[in-house]
Amino acid sequence: MSENIKCPYCDTLIENNIEICPNCKSWFIEPYLPSFKFANLRIFIILSILTLGFFNMFWFFINKNTIKNLIIKDSDRKKFNRLLVGLLIVVGLYFTLILAPLAAILMFIFNVALTYRTLRIIQRYTQNKYDRALDINPYYVFFFNVLYIVHFIDTYTDRTINTYDYFDFKTPKGFILIVLLILMAMFLDSIKFLIRM
Repeated sequence: MSENIKCPYCDTLIENNIEICPNCKSWFIEPYLPSFKFANLRIFIILSILTLGFFNMFWFFINKNTIKNLIIKDSDRKKFNRLLVGLLIVVGLYFTLILAPLAAILMFIFNVALTYRTLRIIQRYTQNKYDRALDINPYYVFFFNVLYIVHFIDTYTDRTINTYDYFDFKTPKGFILIVLLILMAMFLDSIKFLIRM
């Protein structure tokens, strides 16, 4: 049985082992996610460039166990597993010369779907563990997909404590990131095109 103590911020009697005061909502421990691999934004961008964008897809396979440990709803587990299998099939189809253009489009669709599903899993985990509702920006899911997840995880503690949409594209940092992403996408497409010739 846990011992009761007074909250240092509002003097309410609370349990000794809780992370947030139920009365004044003060934090005693910073919120965190289990450790994701390659969740550093710079490393992720470098690996994405070096692998011509293929690392974006493999990120889900590298972190699948971490993501599955966050799952609260069984329906999320089923959807995530189906999307992973679908992505694996599409990646295999990409390397057949005949179906490569269709597979490239399907890879993008699966990346967006897996990004959304992973963010929903993180959102539900945060709601359940910290009683905080995190916003997911659908535009960032579509345009930035895996990069948005990495940024989301990188800023998770601040997002959870402050509960606001952290990335603002109107800031200089956001503008530079968008320009870099467009240039990276153009570079990767031109490399893929040259390889096919």
